[in-house]
Amino acid sequence: MAHNLKKDEQGIEQMAFNVEGGVPWHKLGKPVNGPMTVEVAKKVLPFTYRKEKLLRPNGEVIENYESIVISDTNKIMGIGGSTASIFQPEDCARFVEALCDEKQLVETVGALGNGERIWFLVHTPDYKYEVFKGDEHRMYTLITNAYDFTAALEARYTDIRAVCENTVNAATSGSPATVKIKHTSNMHQRAAIAAEIFKGYVRANASFKEAMQYLAKHPITDKLVKEFTISMFGDPEKTEEGRAQTILANKLNKFGELLVCGRGTDIKGVAGSMYGLFNAFTEYQDWHSTVRNAKDSTGAVNRTNSILFGQANKEKSKALEVALVLARG
Repeated sequence: MAHNLKKDEQGIEQMAFNVEGGVPWHKLGKPVNGPMTVEVAKKVLPFTYRKEKLLRPNGEVIENYESIVISDTNKIMGIGGSTASIFQPEDCARFVEALCDEKQLVETVGALGNGERIWFLVHTPDYKYEVFKGDEHRMYTLITNAYDFTAALEARYTDIRAVCENTVNAATSGSPATVKIKHTSNMHQRAAIAAEIFKGYVRANASFKEAMQYLAKHPITDKLVKEFTISMFGDPEKTEEGRAQTILANKLNKFGELLVCGRGTDIKGVAGSMYGLFNAFTEYQDWHSTVRNAKDSTGAVNRTNSILFGQANKEKSKALEVALVLARG
């Protein structure tokens, strides 16, 4: 059961999805015509969670820890501290409402396993847009909560449509949480504050769309390309002869190749625009740059860490600033 969706007492998967966004690969869950209201979405998760005391075989109570039990099956989700808070599905629904002003905004909702984790996938403002016709961008807000206490209540930006365990995992591992609230005694108060913080983050990210659309309006010139590459890669005329010059030449050649025939250049308008220039640099950093100082827990080089948190991420942020300055003249 690769999807690992929770089932109710009738054996029906407790998950719902907006048909307009497409039918999930597993073809399970309740189809809904259009984005759901929070009221509709939360009906998919009709259960609650409670704490129960932990007992030793002799009946003695284990101090400071309690089990987390789901109401519909009475199964134990995990063990938590006695002072930990339970953020019910109803609380998560209210958190979703606090994040966004619109009413019909939930794309998918569901529970995983025996109910150890739930999620709401929510439309962000202008979640779907095109910079050029055929160049579609989609972004969502993903809210997840773990009742086995292996993770906190989290909210993050993602372009992955969560419909199962694999896609929820991909979204949570591929995008760092902007809001993360641990299951402490003041969790509910902190969630209200976090919702306001996240709304500010969403507004800030809306400016990325505006930046892309601005770059799309400006054609590149040889002069602009040269100024951009000097800022981002270095000046060949000021680079020492030998190995350093060879390395720089290889970088510039690869970037020039991506500028002409990289991903997305087949979409009318992308090639020859400052937007295409930025896309080419993004592709270079994500797929062709040398990864440094981005190792995982085993010590192996992890390109994903570089893309999301490390040098590649920093370079792409700098490239956007440089591109915007050059476009403005």
